Amino acid sequence: MAMYYFEQCVKQRVLIVGMLPPPLGGIGVHIKRKCAFLRAHGAQVYVIDVCKESAVRSKIGYAWSLMRRVLSFQPHVVYYHTLSLRSNFVELILLIMLKWCRGSKLVIVEHSGRFLYARSWLYKKILNMCICVGVDEQILMGQPMVQAYRDNDMVLLPSMCMAQAFIEPDSSEEFTHIQQYPDVLWQFMRTKNMLFILNASSISLWQNQDLYGFDLAITLLADLPEDCGLICVVGAINNQRYHDSVMSALDRWSEKVYVMTGCHAELWPLIKRADCLLRPTRWDTASVSIQEALFLGKPVIASNACVRPEPCVLFESGNYEDFLAKVKTVYDQYTRQCDSADAQSCARCGDHDEQSVHAN
Repeated sequence: MAMYYFEQCVKQRVLIVGMLPPPLGGIGVHIKRKCAFLRAHGAQVYVIDVCKESAVRSKIGYAWSLMRRVLSFQPHVVYYHTLSLRSNFVELILLIMLKWCRGSKLVIVEHSGRFLYARSWLYKKILNMCICVGVDEQILMGQPMVQAYRDNDMVLLPSMCMAQAFIEPDSSEEFTHIQQYPDVLWQFMRTKNMLFILNASSISLWQNQDLYGFDLAITLLADLPEDCGLICVVGAINNQRYHDSVMSALDRWSEKVYVMTGCHAELWPLIKRADCLLRPTRWDTASVSIQEALFLGKPVIASNACVRPEPCVLFESGNYEDFLAKVKTVYDQYTRQCDSADAQSCARCGDHDEQSVHAN
């Protein structure tokens, strides 16, 4: 059985329409690693970054550029990530027309169904028609995506299958990534015995609630033991006003929290050197960062906003008391396992040079 849904495309021409880092996020990391895997196995891969392309061209110019590239590349398979991106009707309709002209196989890969809840009935009707008449396969990233489709009366094709967004990272890139982390981050890490990580593509609101749970994290800082630290990794700015308010609140706890923004390195080497990942989201789907933490053997404390993989430690979404209780439980387990807090701190931060990375 194939490990990844795209393995059958090796040695073919593959067009990927989606988004690439920066900013760093689950979709971009997935596509980046998918490209590397396919190229390593003999596929010809061409990527159209819809966010960057559509931002610098007019709608007509973008449509013409997309059509020209597809016709010149003549792919066997087109993977379209993801319908939530802003130009999706332009892209999807064009890709369907080009599929009919060239006979390419069109596969949609959906990472986040959150956008569907805010769309109109007419939008969903048109999208369903496009999927029915022009899409060959439908890949949904995890059970939460399937549920979002059902909640919004979206079409589930007979060819629909669930897949995981997580693709194993390339360990040979570890040194390259950690060299991009700022020195002040390493200095902060050395001062703490136990480190928690909370990451987000942006600090943003969803249905007037903090989507990634930064409000819970800010409250948590008052209750964290002094030997604990929180590292917040933020990819981009979405809601400037709310972003600024959260950053201002975090700044008041500078001795306990370090916020890393604008870094284009992947997160997994940092997760590897931390002790626990926090995922207090109000809405979520198959999280790449959760899968990375579990892959690296790190505990994960996550909300029950969706189905989570085992062995995540779950708390009731939005319930601070339950969140704090689970953090204390993991902290107590961690302190019992540690022979020496100083030894843990040194081992964590002493391996950001190339020799130490390869030794590990």
